This record gives sequence, C-alpha cells and structure tokens, in this order.
Amino acid sequence: MVNLYGQHYPNPVEEIQEEIETVELDFLSEDLPKLMASMKVGTDRICAIVSSMRNFSRLDKDGMSVASIHEGIDSTLLILQHRLKANGKLPGIELIKDYEDLPLVECYAAIRFT
Repeated sequence: MVNLYGQHYPNPVEEIQEEIETVELDFLSEDLPKLMASMKVGTDRICAIVSSMRNFSRLDKDGMSVASIHEGIDSTLLILQHRLKANGKLPGIELIKDYEDLPLVECYAAIRFT
C-alpha cells in the first residue's frame, strides 16, 4: 500500500517524509513479513504443544479407552523437545523414531503414560 502511494505521489510533503523516516518504513517493510512468518511458526508450535499436553494428560477422558502408543510417545517427545537440543553444558540428542505397526491398546486414558 505504501509503495503504491509512493508510485502515485513520488514527492511527498515534508511532514509525510519526516514520518516515513521516523518509523523507518524501509526497515519495517522488509522486516514485517519475516516477523509475521515467525509469529505464525510460533503460534503453530504453541498449538501443537497444547494439543500434545492435552493428549498426554488425557484430562478430557474418564475410564477405559483405546489409545495409540505412537501418539503417546510423540506427545511426550514434543513436550520434551527443548530438552533434546544442545545447550552450553550438554550436547544435543538426536532422536530417530522407527515405529512398527502396533494395534491400539485399551487403557485408562488419564494414567496411561505417567
């Protein structure tokens, strides 16, 4: 929108030019798409973690139900993902998942993976 305005009015009045310089419009126009993409990635990650925590805790289920061992492991790993990364004291842990086909198991959902 700002670029379109600049094309139609290439010589803005001094007040508008000062505002453009004050808000560092060139930087914002380059950085904003990156910032929005980063926010989208962060939001997607938060959604995945919340879903995994709900799946892991199974507070929404009572009694016996069928469950996937793979989903339980994946939920646990997603919650612990930050612990697998390298930090100043410890090297990172590379995890290779090689799942076999397993049937669903019947269990008490609220206590199955604790």
